[in-house]
Amino acid sequence: MKFFSILMLLMFPLAAQERPNIIWMFSDDHATQAIGAYGGLLESYNLTPNIDRLAKEGMIFKRAYVGNSICAPSRATLLTGKHSHLHGKVDNVKGFDHNQQQFQKLLQKGGYQTAMIGKIHLPGKMQGFDYWEVLPGQGKYWDPEFVTETGKTIYPGEHSSDVITRRALNWMNNERDKSKPFMLMVHFKAPHRSWQPTTRWKKKFSTMTFPEPDTLFDDYQGRGTSAKYQDMNIEHSMNMAGDLKSNKSPRKEFLKNKPLTGKALVKWKYPTDRTDD
Repeated sequence: MKFFSILMLLMFPLAAQERPNIIWMFSDDHATQAIGAYGGLLESYNLTPNIDRLAKEGMIFKRAYVGNSICAPSRATLLTGKHSHLHGKVDNVKGFDHNQQQFQKLLQKGGYQTAMIGKIHLPGKMQGFDYWEVLPGQGKYWDPEFVTETGKTIYPGEHSSDVITRRALNWMNNERDKSKPFMLMVHFKAPHRSWQPTTRWKKKFSTMTFPEPDTLFDDYQGRGTSAKYQDMNIEHSMNMAGDLKSNKSPRKEFLKNKPLTGKALVKWKYPTDRTDD
């Protein structure tokens, strides 16, 4: 499952047609195991209290399917309702035809104000949105650049999640036409690899050690080819420099003096926050 998403129908004061306001919130590569509302090993750690509250007051999805889990094609599917072979976005490199029908265009024609803020990973000018402010490509965690209808804006010294949240709230509270219903899409880059949390989250989790799941050393025996030979395991795929920042002291010295391999390396990689300096 590529994305974790929330759809909220907010019963703000509505237009005469009694149409609900809609907010889509997306996080990128957010595993259900890291969300308290889904239970499991990390539930008691209270990592996602706001998401859990939304789930408690609304609903959660227990089963999900995806036609194409690659980032950009799945986002194109979100907007068009079509599979990759129909909307034409088959990978993260090929372009995207913005002229084709998309659901926000239909909402706009139906009298909704529409906005997209955050990561969409589709090159070119967005269509069907009264306002859009998006990260180019994958975007950056820190000092992010955003593209709008009128140009580019850089937010130096800020984290993309904070900028996306603030800009979305600003549009919803200050810039939209409040006589109309609205549809707002809020797309976060986090927690996509390579992980770069805000300073406050690094401090929060720097002293926490997370329990090891039963599947930590799963060898995928008996599973299908795609599961058995996938390239997303901790031992081989979680790289030391880009993912775990182990090229920085004192970790570099620790690993130099105490080389780790196999299960010992996996155990070192998995439980402790490694993103602080």
